[in-house]
Amino acid sequence: MVEKNLVVDQKILEYRGLFEFDEMIRTLDSLVKSKGYELQEKKAEEKVSEEEKEIHLELRPLKRVTNYQTLMIKVTINAKNLTEEIHAVGGKKRHFHKGNLSLVFDGWSLTDFERKTQERMLNYFIRGVISKYLYRSPTEGKIIGGLKSDVDFVFNQLKSFLNLYKYQIKE
Repeated sequence: MVEKNLVVDQKILEYRGLFEFDEMIRTLDSLVKSKGYELQEKKAEEKVSEEEKEIHLELRPLKRVTNYQTLMIKVTINAKNLTEEIHAVGGKKRHFHKGNLSLVFDGWSLTDFERKTQERMLNYFIRGVISKYLYRSPTEGKIIGGLKSDVDFVFNQLKSFLNLYKYQIKE
């Protein structure tokens, strides 16, 4: 039985304008890998009409900290009203998407004491109550603080990455 603890709730990044969707995903992948996470795709949907398309992605980078604790950054990406445009950057023509982009970040701590200890249910229950309400170990506090800083790092780096498009491309 896995205990899920929401540490970072709904940190939202909104962007409107030109961007390269594939380049943004590659940047996100390299950012989470630099922090020791492994990117996993949970859901991918794409709706295409004659004028525009919409993309919905749910990514879940995971980082195993100990044998019984895993950190997860849930990234939900919604791209709406996407149209393709060609712009010259540095003398070369490149394909860009223009539209509304929304990224929602959630940070989760997943704990599975049962698998680690293989204890009886009473011991498992008592350990859970103590760690949740009475005493949280300093190591656990550092791990949760690390998750918060990882989410902030990825959020700020992606925000900076997307804002660079405003200066690269003159509409």
